[in-house]
Amino acid sequence: MFLNLLGRAVYGLMQHKLYSLAGILILTLAYWTHAYLTSPFRKQNIPGPFLGKFTNAYRWYYVMRHTWHRDLMDLHKKYGPLVWIAPNDISVSDPSLRNVIYGFQNHKKDFTFFRKSHSYETGSINQDFSFIFEQDPEKARLGKYYMSHFYSEQGLLNLEENFDKAVNELIEGLDKHHARTGTPCKMVDWAEFFALDLVAQITVDRSAGFCLAGKDVNNAAYGMRVIIKTVGALMPLPWVLSATSRAIRQNLLLRFLINLYRNVLLLPTFTFDTGIADLKTLGEKNPKHLLAKFYNAQSKMREHYPHGNQAEGTTIQVFNLIAGAVGAVPHTQVKLIHELTLHPEILQKVREELATTDNTFHLEDFIRHNGRQNKYPIFESAVREAVRLSPAVAFSLSRKVPPSGCQLHQYHIPPGYNVGMAAYQVNYDEGYFGPDVAQFRPERWLEDHPTEMLEGEKRSMKNYIEAGWLSFGSGGRVCIGRHLAMFMMMKFTAAVVREFDIRVVKQPVEHHTLVTEMLGMEVLLSRKCAVRVGQHDG
Repeated sequence: MFLNLLGRAVYGLMQHKLYSLAGILILTLAYWTHAYLTSPFRKQNIPGPFLGKFTNAYRWYYVMRHTWHRDLMDLHKKYGPLVWIAPNDISVSDPSLRNVIYGFQNHKKDFTFFRKSHSYETGSINQDFSFIFEQDPEKARLGKYYMSHFYSEQGLLNLEENFDKAVNELIEGLDKHHARTGTPCKMVDWAEFFALDLVAQITVDRSAGFCLAGKDVNNAAYGMRVIIKTVGALMPLPWVLSATSRAIRQNLLLRFLINLYRNVLLLPTFTFDTGIADLKTLGEKNPKHLLAKFYNAQSKMREHYPHGNQAEGTTIQVFNLIAGAVGAVPHTQVKLIHELTLHPEILQKVREELATTDNTFHLEDFIRHNGRQNKYPIFESAVREAVRLSPAVAFSLSRKVPPSGCQLHQYHIPPGYNVGMAAYQVNYDEGYFGPDVAQFRPERWLEDHPTEMLEGEKRSMKNYIEAGWLSFGSGGRVCIGRHLAMFMMMKFTAAVVREFDIRVVKQPVEHHTLVTEMLGMEVLLSRKCAVRVGQHDG
């Protein structure tokens, strides 16, 4: 009797659950259908994949397959420069529209300026300023005023001694762990080790020891990858912001963040609650390095972020630095090394340019200032070409359409919807960059445009490309770390190609997350000759 009653109860409960699930499904489909039928995009016949017009799950599916950057490129080839990819989102690939979406503020900014979309809130994990995820343009402008000069060419030139210390440890580590042993080198791992060592050098004037150890010490790089993958998986899902808060998202990632700061800043007991004294002391010991500058800058911004705290306000700037240096740059670095091995004639030219500076790679031979000329034009062009072909920041730089609305070709996008451009789609636009857009051809950067003029002279292709590409963003929110990224790749590459002969034994594979990763490439290294770094002979 009892078992019979229990069985009926379980059956009734299951039926109730099935009815509830069916009801939720019907309501969800009704919501999607209503949104689709009333969408201004539908009324204008903006093209796009059928499922993407109904649900964000379409885009999320391809993000989780780690192929979205290429899938979106295919969608633009199929549908054109504007594609309806999600219920409230339009993807744009035409470089000529870059300044429409990412233009600078003007006197009508409240009516015409495109703010970062709400999806950037996904990466916000505390109540302090973050260059990457701050949506308020006034606060972003203030942060840039206080901090961008740290990342200027001159600001980084003042830290070149630290760049060279990291390079020396890179070469010592590669020689010890791979050249002498003959074991394959996983190139992306070593690009990450170098980046972590470099961040430690320019922030606190210390060696973090990743290259010397030849391994990911305490899984710091792994933690950075987890953070990037997590944010990348959540950004395409608007409901995540309704289901979580900054505190919840921070708690999900807290152990990875703390581990990262402890290993890069070399503060083994650091916590947000007790760490401000350690940060202040460390900054006072190294006043010309970035940690001290971050601490002082966030102190000036404290009145705008009264609910944050100084430890988080300082370390979030360190995180932004690590996110770019470790999360993004190494993958473009791998692309560059791979392309140089595929084009030995270009690799030879790079080595010849480096030989002209007495086996020394020095930033003063690269930066154009005080009448000095760049002594590495082919080398610089090769780096820029790799950055164009494999922009590490692969997600769409989504913006909210302002109250004025916007006109994109024949389509009018009403206020409140999202439009965005992604570097892969823009940088591979054949209409702008030409039919050889997918080829690694560094010399394109040294040529003149075949038809366009600028101020009465032939327009350089460098000027033309940089006016259209999106590798470092555009407008008032252009990446402040672009000079650091270039310097890192040039220092790393110069040392590796001068010190070693390189033979690729395993090809890289693209893997889309928040960034486009270049995973799996392995090389065999054999000693070639020494690169001298440090004091300039000039």
